[in-house]
Amino acid sequence: MIKYSNNSRANIQKLLDIIYDSPEFYPGSFHEKIDIQVLLSCINNLLLNSKNKSLHIIIDKTSDNSLNLTVDKAS
Repeated sequence: MIKYSNNSRANIQKLLDIIYDSPEFYPGSFHEKIDIQVLLSCINNLLLNSKNKSLHIIIDKTSDNSLNLTVDKAS
């Protein structure tokens, strides 16, 4: 029998939630070549329509002037 620490159990549960719920946006998700509408949808889903009070995102401008979005943290 494998014994997991409480931290490992929490991480495994987060991963299972992502796999089974299949959300579009979650901590660690990466979205290439998005537009402002997708960015607003991310904010709406993770901050306004959920229990999260904080959202950390990274927005990168690419060489072709499109945007890449990385959801860093939602808490």
